[in-house]
Amino acid sequence: MLAIHPDIQDKLYSEIRQTIGDKVPTYDDFPNLVYPLCIMFETLRMFPPVVGIPKKANGDQLLLGKYLIPNGTYTFFDTVNLHHNKHAWGTDIHIFNPSRFDGRNLTQQVTEKDTGDTSPGATYEKIKMPAKGAFAPFSEGARSCLGRKFAQVEFVACLVMVMRSWSVELAEGWSTERVWEVINKSITIITLVPTEDIPLVFKKRPVN
Repeated sequence: MLAIHPDIQDKLYSEIRQTIGDKVPTYDDFPNLVYPLCIMFETLRMFPPVVGIPKKANGDQLLLGKYLIPNGTYTFFDTVNLHHNKHAWGTDIHIFNPSRFDGRNLTQQVTEKDTGDTSPGATYEKIKMPAKGAFAPFSEGARSCLGRKFAQVEFVACLVMVMRSWSVELAEGWSTERVWEVINKSITIITLVPTEDIPLVFKKRPVN
């Protein structure tokens, strides 16, 4: 996504430089590296690795106040369509827009209720989440992914270390249209993967 969205890549690089400069990021820098985390969440929104999350009803459940799910019934979260619900995300659901998660410019402080996220490793006031139940790349509820917080920190650290020293673009012969053709044919066995590799070229950034 960064290779086909150079404006987002430039914004990411600018925030990295302004936040940590040339120093190696530490855990204490994580709360200030907001845009890299937004990029992670937007990537997971558009391309959730697990497209179906199984759940088992613990007792009779009433869905939306009118659909009975009997005790012991197995159901699946359709993560892809959940993350492309226009009622939760707006009309730009097919556009890669990490800023949709950026809560720093909101006029009111984001509360835990606003984020709809009370799972382990829940995010903080600088991140804006949609309504509860609209974003579930780590599943939801008491049995959501326990490694979520670790994954967030690891992703941000890796992204920051790479992108502050390198820019990325598509290999010769590849266009944005061709990338989307490959992505739209992605398949899933355990996790979501494209049907063929998308070659990228990394270029060393000049030393400041």
